[in-house]
Amino acid sequence: MTGETISPGRTKRDYPILSISITIFNDQYHEFLGFVYEDVIRSNCFQYALGQRLPFMPRTIGKWWGQVKADGRWTETEIDLVAYDDHHLLLGECKYREKAVGLQELNWLMFKAQFVASKNRELYYLLASKSGFTEELMSFHDPHVILIHPC
Repeated sequence: MTGETISPGRTKRDYPILSISITIFNDQYHEFLGFVYEDVIRSNCFQYALGQRLPFMPRTIGKWWGQVKADGRWTETEIDLVAYDDHHLLLGECKYREKAVGLQELNWLMFKAQFVASKNRELYYLLASKSGFTEELMSFHDPHVILIHPC
């Protein structure tokens, strides 16, 4: 039998609670890393602006929670990144996962943006992805869409 040895002649399969615990830990660890990734992207917004990856220098950076009406019902949702100055508003999603981000995520962000008070600011969208972007999204050219792939 192959596998990681726990004690002589035994493997993880002989300890089902250990396998369950490892699975739960891995799931929670990846969820935790997603929150850390969001914080890293938010923290780097000033650097992105200095490096001209953002079209303006944000005065305020945070996140947004609110209600959106989808499929005829109101649902609680969030936007991972909100950055703005007097004339610009940047809304962003940060994805720490093994799958490339595509147009579906951009469309969902644009949909949620309708429910954020923009106060006539020029609106920009940012997608940050640990695993990059689909070819379809990479070929989508819009000066108001910013793609960040820091890894």
